[in-house]
Amino acid sequence: MKIPTDKISELCQQWHICKLSLFGSVLREDFTADSDIDILVEFEPEFTPGFFKLYQIQEELSELFDRRTIDLVTLKFLNHRLRDQILATAEVCYVADEDVAWNTVKNDLPFLVVSIAKGIELVPVLEN
Repeated sequence: MKIPTDKISELCQQWHICKLSLFGSVLREDFTADSDIDILVEFEPEFTPGFFKLYQIQEELSELFDRRTIDLVTLKFLNHRLRDQILATAEVCYVADEDVAWNTVKNDLPFLVVSIAKGIELVPVLEN
């Protein structure tokens, strides 16, 4: 699926979204014509959208993704049992500025380290 990054950037700026990431089947081979699109958003600290604004954002994102159903979630409402896996596999599509990008690296690093450690066997380095 083609990701309209320029349009996503405009939408994020309009709605005070500082980070937008895709996760779930949209990033995997099992993504089909009937699949929804899972989107994780983080808002600027001074912007707290209500239910109606979240619905508007969801509808606008649906327009950008060929009217597909959008499952829009924030970190606060992310499923706690799946949180680590989602954060480790999510693909960031938009970051507002360098500070947010750096915080993303710092905040996501523990999840990535754990995921990598679980996924590979650590091999000792042999000294010459």
